[in-house]
Amino acid sequence: MSWDQAVIGTLIALALIGLGGWLLLPSKFPILSPTLRIFYAGHLLLLGFMLAYAQLYLENPAQSLADLSDAANNRGEKAVFTPEDLAFAARWGAFWLTFMLFFISFLCLALWDVLSKAKKGFEIKIYPLRIPIK
Repeated sequence: MSWDQAVIGTLIALALIGLGGWLLLPSKFPILSPTLRIFYAGHLLLLGFMLAYAQLYLENPAQSLADLSDAANNRGEKAVFTPEDLAFAARWGAFWLTFMLFFISFLCLALWDVLSKAKKGFEIKIYPLRIPIK
């Protein structure tokens, strides 16, 4: 992995984790309902941590398998993988399939939120916090 991929991946993961954490903080004038804030924050935190995990633990073994396959293809041979390599490839594929399913569910939740607000005429409801004043 080159340095620019590492920097961009780290920035994206930190942005997702930061935005998810920010959504969990109480807001003086929250525009989203508390339930939606929790769902959005959970999705963003999960996606951010999954992306960080992939960058830290999955990128180097996957790159070495890709380099092995490319070297065999350049020699005109078929790459031979060990059972551990095939097991890693299966885990890698399952990881990214899960990541994409969570990402698509996040997009569907956002689309549902936008369409429900469009149906109501984009009224912005502000849900004030009910903090008892002593």
